[in-house]
Order: sequence, then C-alpha cells, then structure tokens
Amino acid sequence: MAKEKINFLDNVPVGVMLKYSTPKVGEGNYGTWWMFGAEVYDTTQKAWVDRPLFPTYELYRLMSFAGIETDVPYKITLKQRPDDKKKKYWSVEKNKIEKTTMDIPSDFEFNPPGPIAEPKKQTVVYDESPDATLDDLVMLYVTIWDKVASELVSTQRGLQVNEIRESVSTVYIQAVRMGLHKIKTKPVEPGSISPPPDSDLPF
Repeated sequence: MAKEKINFLDNVPVGVMLKYSTPKVGEGNYGTWWMFGAEVYDTTQKAWVDRPLFPTYELYRLMSFAGIETDVPYKITLKQRPDDKKKKYWSVEKNKIEKTTMDIPSDFEFNPPGPIAEPKKQTVVYDESPDATLDDLVMLYVTIWDKVASELVSTQRGLQVNEIRESVSTVYIQAVRMGLHKIKTKPVEPGSISPPPDSDLPF
C-alpha cells in the first residue's frame, strides 16, 4: 500500500527529514516529478513518521539553494504574502537559518534530474518586460491559475485543489521552457491574511 505523501497547507510549518540526497525521478501526465524518501514530524504523535516528499520545482530549487542534506530537520512552509494572499512562496529553515524563494539569486544554477532540466530550445521573450524576474513568472502563473481553477474543479475528476494547483504549476513550468510570449499580467487587488500559527515543531 502506497504511503501518504507529505502535504503542505498555507502558513503551516512542516518538519521534514530527507533519507536520501538524490530523489527518484519519473514522468507523469503533467511532466517530471521527483520523490525523496523522507520523514515528516507528526505534531500529534510527537514523532517522525515515514512519508515520501514530492517537491514542486520551486521547492526543490529552494532546498537545493539551502543545501540538500540527509538526517537534518528542515522546517518547510508554503507562505502567503502579507500584501497579497494570492501570491505564495516557499520558506525553508535549516539549522536555524531561513531561506525563501525570493532569496535565490538569478545566477543560481539548478539542474534537477529529468527532462525538465534539459536546456531550453527557445528564448523566453515578454513584450512588457524583456528582463522578466521570478516574481513576474509567479504573477503570470497566478493569473493563469485564477482563470482555470474553477473550471478544473467543476469537472469533478476527483482531484484535490492543491493537487490541481501542482499540476498546473508543472505544466506552466514546461510551457515557460518551451517559450511563452505576449502574456499580459492582470493586477490583483491586495488582500489580508491571518498571521502564521505558532510552530509546534521542536527545532
């Protein structure tokens, strides 16, 4: 019987320890996936429990930036931006040092295993911003997600919303590498969110 994977809720820290530094790689209907053998800290049992970790591309990239290590506890959080709850980013804390997706420099080399790591065949060009930043790409993704989320959920295919979001994210990353152009962003009205809950993790 397959083990339940590690899931992330908005603003809820999750304790994760990797068993191996290199993930298994596979191809699915939505592109490349990575799976780390890992343990998650169960705050109810106060113990580490075996669970596979399927990181998104951005989470895997951030963990690589923070340094992939085995048997070292990571505190991983999918956070909402205080000024706009529709914008989310990853936070990884290891050895009391926190790094976020915004901390990754543009020249950081990240080459994960799998087809998604192959060199781009086309140059990505944006009419509105020739020097698109990571934030620009995230904004484009949020715009796409807002337009298709309700339609995907209404199809009643049995997928959870977070699983659909990850699927859309994977397809979007693949599309970027193929060369998107002439995409106009739509400003999102600022929102407010509740402060993150206190962490129950003992590290």
